[in-house]
Amino acid sequence: MSGKKRASFGIGGAANIFFHCFWAAALGYLYWIAWQGGYFDRAARADAEGVDALCELSGDAISVASQLGRLDFVSISLTILGVTLAVGALIGFVTVRRDALEAAREAAQECADVVAREVAPPAARGAAEAWLEKNGRPVRSEGAESPIGIEAENQELDSLDKNDDR
Repeated sequence: MSGKKRASFGIGGAANIFFHCFWAAALGYLYWIAWQGGYFDRAARADAEGVDALCELSGDAISVASQLGRLDFVSISLTILGVTLAVGALIGFVTVRRDALEAAREAAQECADVVAREVAPPAARGAAEAWLEKNGRPVRSEGAESPIGIEAENQELDSLDKNDDR
C-alpha cells in the first residue's frame, strides 16, 4: 500500500454517534412514559405487596414479569437493542467492505504499474513482431535505394498480390 492513512471522519463514526443518541433518546422516552404513567409507584406497591405471593404461585420469571407489568418494558428494550445492533452491523459491514475495496484497489494499482513497466513492453513487442511476420510485406528490398524505387517495388508487390488472388 502507499502508506496513506485516511483521516476522514467517515460514515462509521457518524453512525456510531447517531446510534448512541438514538439509544439514549429511546431509553429516555421509555423512562419518561413510565414516570408519567405512575409506573414506578405502581411497581413499588406491587413489589411490596405481592412479589412473594406471585413467586409462590408461579416460579417462572417470565410470568412474574408479565403479572407485574414489566414484561412490556423488557420487550421494547430488547427490540430497540436488536434493531440498533442489526442496523449497526449493516453499516459496519458496508464500511469495512468499502475500506477493503479501497485498499485492494491501491495494491492492484501498484502491481499494475510494475507489470505495465516490466512485462507489457516485451510482450507487446513480441506480438507486434509476430503480426508483422505473418501479415506484413517488405517495404524496401536490397535493390530499391530511392523512394521512387520503393514505390515501384510496392506497386509490383500489389500486382503480385492481385494475381495470386485469381
